[in-house]
Amino acid sequence: MTLINHPASDETLGRVASALETANTLTAAQLAGTSGAAIYDAFYAAGVTPENIDDMFVSWWHGADDGQYTKTQLLARWFNLLNSDKTFGTKFYNFGTSQTTQGELCDDSAEIGVTTPSTNTIKGKDPLHQQFAFWTVEVEYEIDANGEIEIKSVAKVDSSFNRGGTNGMVGVAQKTGWLSITNDSVNWWVRYRTAQAPGYVPIAEGVSPVDNKPRAFVVHAKYMGGKGADGKPTSASGLAPLNYSWSYNSQIAEWRKCGANYAGISICDIFFRILMFWLKYAKKGNSGTMEGCTSYNFQYKCAVAETGVTRVLLTEAQAKNLLVGSSVIVGDVGSGTSTDRNATSMYKCAKNVRILSIVSTVVEETTYYAVNLETDTPFDTTTDTYISTMPWWSGSCDDVQGVDGSPTSCTNGKEPFIIQGLESQIGAYAVVADIIDTITVSEDSTTMTINPATVRLAKNIAQSKSANYVDTNKPLTIPKPESWAWHFIGDLAHDRAHPEFTLPSIVDNGANSGNGFKSAVSVPTSGGVYEWLSWSNLNDYSNCGLACAGLGYGLGVAHWFFAAGAPGSGANRGEWAG
Repeated sequence: MTLINHPASDETLGRVASALETANTLTAAQLAGTSGAAIYDAFYAAGVTPENIDDMFVSWWHGADDGQYTKTQLLARWFNLLNSDKTFGTKFYNFGTSQTTQGELCDDSAEIGVTTPSTNTIKGKDPLHQQFAFWTVEVEYEIDANGEIEIKSVAKVDSSFNRGGTNGMVGVAQKTGWLSITNDSVNWWVRYRTAQAPGYVPIAEGVSPVDNKPRAFVVHAKYMGGKGADGKPTSASGLAPLNYSWSYNSQIAEWRKCGANYAGISICDIFFRILMFWLKYAKKGNSGTMEGCTSYNFQYKCAVAETGVTRVLLTEAQAKNLLVGSSVIVGDVGSGTSTDRNATSMYKCAKNVRILSIVSTVVEETTYYAVNLETDTPFDTTTDTYISTMPWWSGSCDDVQGVDGSPTSCTNGKEPFIIQGLESQIGAYAVVADIIDTITVSEDSTTMTINPATVRLAKNIAQSKSANYVDTNKPLTIPKPESWAWHFIGDLAHDRAHPEFTLPSIVDNGANSGNGFKSAVSVPTSGGVYEWLSWSNLNDYSNCGLACAGLGYGLGVAHWFFAAGAPGSGANRGEWAG
């Protein structure tokens, strides 16, 4: 049996030798009738540790990749050998007991410690990421006819892998985890494991739609949606956001250009980010730790008129509010007076282009700051021309030194962040593809009930609720507001039968931007059917967060601050009956 068929360091060879020595304790009876692949995997399972997992993965892959297995099968084999008895947990107070957002690591997490996010220049502390339940690898993938992920390339081991998505959509693979959320009158606990245990269920996207059994691994799209070279939506680095025309209704046809089993971002993808934040940071709400792009709403008139340029001249104070790499539009109010970014005149000069640089320049003996833009199309500006900030492009966090963090600051409110490698809060709401939210008003018009419904197969997503949609068992009833309103979230409900739902269970009652989930849910004044918008736009400020939800727009409404997400395992999932 060939264990290594590629050049390896002495350190890696030593680790493999140690694995073999440990595996040699297996008895003949244990090995009898076992395939060569199973024996090979057992060798590595015996020796892989959180400390050597990266090297062992590369070594294992090159030995296992003998031409007999697809990349999907190989990745499933690898994740199947990552087993641990560890339980990772966080304990939180019920909001009625204490309004604090702070939790406390428990079980094995207490010894491992909390995570601190990274930037492009500073590597934070991420002790959980090397643990088997949290270890990730980037992949390129497609979704097959059964709704399963088909791996096309794998980072670390495939030279063809690239974040530009030339082989497929770009995602992040992670072992399917088992989840338990329990509650008493004082506290609630979230716990996570690599294997089944009493009281645990697999995360929703971890259940195969083919046989309703747990998948070996899940894939979440690494990036928000952008348009690929073929004109179809995808998840890849270096793409402008798909906004302006993106709504719950419109995204259905767009994703079906890729195939019947494609859809936008799933409610599973939303909850997964919340779950990872709870477990890694021991806080309910991400605001103040990784803020996301929540306060980057700037619109400035050009300081000087120019002809045939790809820049805008601003004052120093204005220019210092903008970030290189962020996205802008350039235009004017046209025949109207509104500076609403939805107006076509507001982006007639440049639409969703990135800032290349910001440099001082002298024009007629006066110093200005030139905001140079990434565009090959020159335009003319006047002193009535506006430059306006916009949601970020995909790949903006590609240089972050870890799987969590933002490019330059995790807390300035101007930048998106990644968590477990997944870009989040880019300055636009993520239009959730598999949720229809029905709001009903009581007969006496004093309360309203929020009842989201999800659909588990992308091919069944429709522009109206059908029998394929599943209601949560935890609807939320709140006082009916007299006008459109934000309600801060104290706690979220957990529906064990439908673990993908992330519905608030307590709103107001003392909740605010500094406690509980440090984010809010917005609701209209009337009943109806609405799309589910997650996270934030450029100017939602303290209302924003991973748990934030905007519920006041109809299924066909689109705006510049609504953006496409991309599908992963959650687009097609079964129902766990165990």
